[in-house]
Amino acid sequence: MAAWEPPPYPIRVAGAAIPAFVGRAAETSAAEEAWAAVRAGGRQIIFIGGEPGAGKSRLAAEIAAAVHNEGAVVLLGNCSPGPVGPYQPFTECLEQLLGGTQPGALSACMPDSAAELLRLTPLVWRHRPELTAPAGDGGDYRRELFDAVAALLHAVGGQRPVVCILEDLHWARQPVLQLLDHVAQRSARSRLLLLCTHRTTAPDRSDDLTYAIADLYRLDGVRRLDLAGLSVEEVAQYLVAECAVSERRAREYATVLRDQTGGNPFFLRELWRDLAGSDAFTGAGAGGLPTRAFGAHAPVSIRDTLQRRLSRLAAADRAVVETAAVLGDGGEVLVLIRACATDPATVLAALDAAVRFGLLDDGELAHGRIAFPHMLTRQAVLDLIDPSRLAGLHAQVGEVLRSSGSGSPVVIRQLAYHFARAAALGYGDTAAQYLLLAGREFERSLAFEDAAACYARAADLTDGPDADREELWLHAADAYVRAGDFASARTRYLLLADSRDPPVRLRAAIGYENAAWRPGLPGTQARALLAHALEGVPEDLDDPQYVRALASLGRATAFTGDAERSGYLADLALGQARRLGDRQLLRHALETMMWQQASPQSVGRYLTLATELTPLAKEAQDWSALGTASVFRCALAYIYADRAAWTTATADLDISVRGTGQPFIAFMRRSGDYAHAFLSGDFAAAARVAEDLLERGRSFGPDDTEGTYGLQMYMIQRETGALEQVRPLLSAIRQSSGTWEPGLLALYTELGLTKEARDLLWQLLDRIDEMAARQAPWAQWTAVLAFLVEAALTLRDVSAARRLRPLLAPYSGQQLVAGQFVAVFGPADAYLAALDSLLGDRDCADRLFAAALAQATRVGSLIHRASTLTAWAAHLDTHADADSRARAAAAARNRVTEMRSEARRIAASIGQARLLRLLDQAETPPAGGADRQGSRDGPDAAGLTPRELAVLRLLAAGSSNREIASCLKISENTAANHVRSILLKTGAANRTQVAMLAVSRGWISDPASAPAR
Repeated sequence: MAAWEPPPYPIRVAGAAIPAFVGRAAETSAAEEAWAAVRAGGRQIIFIGGEPGAGKSRLAAEIAAAVHNEGAVVLLGNCSPGPVGPYQPFTECLEQLLGGTQPGALSACMPDSAAELLRLTPLVWRHRPELTAPAGDGGDYRRELFDAVAALLHAVGGQRPVVCILEDLHWARQPVLQLLDHVAQRSARSRLLLLCTHRTTAPDRSDDLTYAIADLYRLDGVRRLDLAGLSVEEVAQYLVAECAVSERRAREYATVLRDQTGGNPFFLRELWRDLAGSDAFTGAGAGGLPTRAFGAHAPVSIRDTLQRRLSRLAAADRAVVETAAVLGDGGEVLVLIRACATDPATVLAALDAAVRFGLLDDGELAHGRIAFPHMLTRQAVLDLIDPSRLAGLHAQVGEVLRSSGSGSPVVIRQLAYHFARAAALGYGDTAAQYLLLAGREFERSLAFEDAAACYARAADLTDGPDADREELWLHAADAYVRAGDFASARTRYLLLADSRDPPVRLRAAIGYENAAWRPGLPGTQARALLAHALEGVPEDLDDPQYVRALASLGRATAFTGDAERSGYLADLALGQARRLGDRQLLRHALETMMWQQASPQSVGRYLTLATELTPLAKEAQDWSALGTASVFRCALAYIYADRAAWTTATADLDISVRGTGQPFIAFMRRSGDYAHAFLSGDFAAAARVAEDLLERGRSFGPDDTEGTYGLQMYMIQRETGALEQVRPLLSAIRQSSGTWEPGLLALYTELGLTKEARDLLWQLLDRIDEMAARQAPWAQWTAVLAFLVEAALTLRDVSAARRLRPLLAPYSGQQLVAGQFVAVFGPADAYLAALDSLLGDRDCADRLFAAALAQATRVGSLIHRASTLTAWAAHLDTHADADSRARAAAAARNRVTEMRSEARRIAASIGQARLLRLLDQAETPPAGGADRQGSRDGPDAAGLTPRELAVLRLLAAGSSNREIASCLKISENTAANHVRSILLKTGAANRTQVAMLAVSRGWISDPASAPAR
């Protein structure tokens, strides 16, 4: 590659006004280590935090200057609370890089997806003029855009190390933080140093940035430097270096100044500037800095210091500085002159005065641009302007910019910003027009969060008709969906639920449902909104929008648990979509159909639907629909133990993740990584993925994923033998109103709490039909079944096994998965085989164990292969003594030994502690010759279940069915059914007779011990 000259060093980090640098020895040492790592080929990120004025930018400039002298390309990007462009700090860095080098010099560094970079800056054409700009907003290619940015920085770093200073990240919006995360993840082997400054104190501290830093801090090469105030010694060094004070006087002044400023470098600089020019300071003697030098009211903050200085400006000069503050950093002096509506000489003289007072940077003024030495300086000026005058100044600046006739995206954003702040003066509609244009530009650049904010603000400001406002709200909500912020989207759609325009209500209801199903929310509200909206429009099955609403209503109804109604609506919508031949509508109908209530018998149909949706989505480049199809194809491939199909579906899911950049689809893709790690027995990796999924889930706002995380960590801790640490928390878990009872049963089972497990098992079995009926589609019903079966097997409860087997039988030949890889339980046949073993069906158990082992092997699941071998060995061992043929019994025992040996080898290799414990117990003979097939369902209890025994105790105490139901918290009808079952099993003629039998035969303790009613 031909040599090329780097872009000029950024003026803002090289100006003459930059103060002396003192102290920060530990921080500069850390930066030197990071730079060494960058030169060796590893990306480094340094987050420099502190209060306003702590010297964050000064430290970044010092680091940048040092590495620039060693050949690094230094780029600077800023975040701002004012008008900003898409991915502002990164865009500014790219513009410096592409605009500051010779045309064509970086053509070889451009990635294959370089056209995506045109979404950020047209300067890409300087190096690749043949590129065609990507489509405006026809597709969600955010991940491809992010990849292009990371690839360009990597390629440039291959020629010269790159340093990007990203200033004031506390003002960064979500798109910037997402791009930062992506670049960090994709540049581990790049010669790239990111210097990120941010405020750590309220009110500027950003929760979004805090989470982003915490997430990135887990990566290699990420450092945090939080700056404290300068020490007394460092203050003295500053006075010597910056203020030309003698070392003796510097030591005298340093203590007072340190106490006054807290060691804040910017406060120190500004306070010294005031003191150095005061009469009191000029008369100070050798005794040190006199207190009277501060005047009657010593300034207590940076703001006080700057405001006191502003008050000394002449009125005309101050008016110019105030207008400059409204115009903001980077504003053109020519625009300022026009906005001030006075002669240029007066404005220029005022700017000179402001420079003398330390309020403006003369280095930028020399280039015709406004620049304040620090954001605090500008803010101090703005804080002193009366609100009514401030609105007027924004209007003046906006009118000047509008009269320029420029339609550039930068000017449009500035016009939107200024007119929005002048809305009180009648500029609301004007601001809304420019906010709409700015929002479209953000969408074109795939910064959907920023677009949504523009549309929402425009809706608030517009004075136009309701239809215009509602259209803006719809734009905002749609943009939030594309950004993955479903909670914000739902809030906006709800604003339109009572619109007087029926089509608007229908669009809003469809949108609300689309923002509700992804996080798996109950469909009650979405169904109500859609039903209400459909009542307001004519029933027309030839209207694509009407059919679209029916499809959405079908999905919403599925999330209420009404399988029959949802299935009818989904089939109707899909049939109409096929009849109308509308491919976009067909994609929507197929996508909504995927979320109908799943059953073991219906998974084949889901596979057919997902297979049909995949090419339709690819054809239309509808990456969201492809994501839905791929998510289900991944799950179905696991269910059918088809490893090749799982790999193919995952590849398509990767395309969807890159295409949409949607956090939700990325979350679902990462869930597959959890399943792969868990199945292979890499429990450490599975735990890391679960943590990552939890962090990703936090970006969904109220739609958190803590429940998913809890189940995933339970599965990991169970296999690794780490559940004992939960035992002290059981009391709190029991008392929590949000405790998921099947999960609590699983804890009881694993922790050996037999009585608690037995009682809860039968409580759940009493309600099992009700639980099955209200399951949301693709939810955790299989986890409920798995935990109930595991409890029945551990307790050797034959009655529970008989009750559960018919419920699990339809899953034979499939693998059990809860949700979209929330938990993977392996072959259903392994559970069915263990139930058959307990129930005494030896041949069926052997056949099912063989099928389960083949399935676990085919999908590559070490954990379920080892578990199946262990359970099969236990089955053979249990029934070996029952075989009268000595040779067959011996062969069975040899087979048991081989199975256990293989299971132990696998379990030991992956750290499957739970299985090793079970194997140890199986190979230790039971004390006292206890029956290995012992069952609680013995003849002495007449085959009564634990719940029936509880009913019998109450019955013997004289309780009525209503009293039994109240005491056991079951329905009266259920209590009556239990009583009838007890009479049938015992052969008793009535309640009195069965009570006498129970007491005389010792089936129950004294009836007086029954629970109080």
